[in-house]
Parts: sequence; structure tokens; C-alpha cells
Amino acid sequence: METNLTYDMYVPTRVMFGAGMLNKLSEQPMPGKRALIVISNGKSTRANGYLSRTEGQLHKTGVETVVFDGVTPNPTVDNVNAGAKFARENGDGRNVHQRPCTDDGRGHREHI
Repeated sequence: METNLTYDMYVPTRVMFGAGMLNKLSEQPMPGKRALIVISNGKSTRANGYLSRTEGQLHKTGVETVVFDGVTPNPTVDNVNAGAKFARENGDGRNVHQRPCTDDGRGHREHI
């Protein structure tokens, strides 16, 4: 099977992970003045305060936030297209993706 599919991708990304790292977000250089925060359609990110903490850290630096909370488990093509449309209409190319994590205080972490 022959295909003409090719791509060239350059994705400079900084990943911050670990206990207390969310509190250091506002210390980082911000590449823009607007951030698109992408979360699932579940409740844990909001209920556990991760969304408001992330928005607060970004607002400290003068960055406006927009939230897309429509990511579903095993997303369909329609779900992905809806997210892409939302990003085109509301973002400026700067995205913050959240995968919240609980910490029991003894170093045991579990992704939600």
C-alpha cells in the first residue's frame, strides 16, 4: 500500500510535573496573553480545585483563560472536531492541558 502521507512537526513543549509544580506556573515565562485550558467533561478537575488554581496562576501573570471542558472518554471524530473548532474560535495557539492528580501526602499519586 502506497501513501503520500508525510508530516514535519516541531513541538517545543515544557512539561512541569510533581508535587507543588502547579504553584510555580505563574513563575514561568508566558508565550501569550490568552490560554486555552483543555479538560475532560468530568467533574474532578473543577471539584478538586485544579481548574481554579490553574486559572489563578495564569491570571497572576496577566494571561486571560478560556476553558474547553468537552473532552469525552474515547473521543469521537465529532468530539475532536468540536474541540478544534473551539480552539480556533477562542484560543491564540497557547494551550494548557490538565491531567489532575491526587496526592495522599505520603508521596502516593493517582491520576484522576
